Amino acid sequence: MPAPDTLQPASSRTAGLRRPAVFGQFRTACRFALLNQARNRLAGLLLVVFVPAWYLLLGVFAGHQELGFRLFATGRTLTVDSRDLTLISAGLNSLTIIVGFAVFVAIRRALPFDKRLVFAGYRPGTLIGAKITAITILAGAVALYTAGVLLFFWRPDPVSWAAILAGFAVIALTYGALGLLLGVLVKGDLEGFFLIIMGGLTETFL
Repeated sequence: MPAPDTLQPASSRTAGLRRPAVFGQFRTACRFALLNQARNRLAGLLLVVFVPAWYLLLGVFAGHQELGFRLFATGRTLTVDSRDLTLISAGLNSLTIIVGFAVFVAIRRALPFDKRLVFAGYRPGTLIGAKITAITILAGAVALYTAGVLLFFWRPDPVSWAAILAGFAVIALTYGALGLLLGVLVKGDLEGFFLIIMGGLTETFL
């Protein structure tokens, strides 16, 4: 009498063996991606030192004039404090540069290692998914830190702070994805750095 497992179709047995293998590859690749990001000491130093210093510098030079903006979605005019707006812009500018640089440098350094993983049997889709997961974790952590440091210079109400945190998370994730794309596409570091800097400055000012 044949064993029970031999009664299953060959495709289902193969899928059952393939799922744990793919999950194991994803977990390993995600761990390598996070470790690669954690080794970037310059990005960590910029995060710890540059963000508070940038808040402090722009907060000193910005006054408390009232600025009026017309919200075209509703037709209403919003009045905001210029210093508060400057601090939000400073946080956005910090996130674009730090997250973009960190991801770009990490992707450039990991390209030879990723090629070896592919030759070892890792699927490219699994590696891409692991990197996207690592970038999402990094973007969320950096955005939370940047929004937390903002509280030392300005105390918005909880709803406003949550909205700022959401905006910081979106911009960090956006430039993390841009760093991933540029790390694969551009040939040199200079081109990637230039595109990240100019993109961040242009978007923040607009």
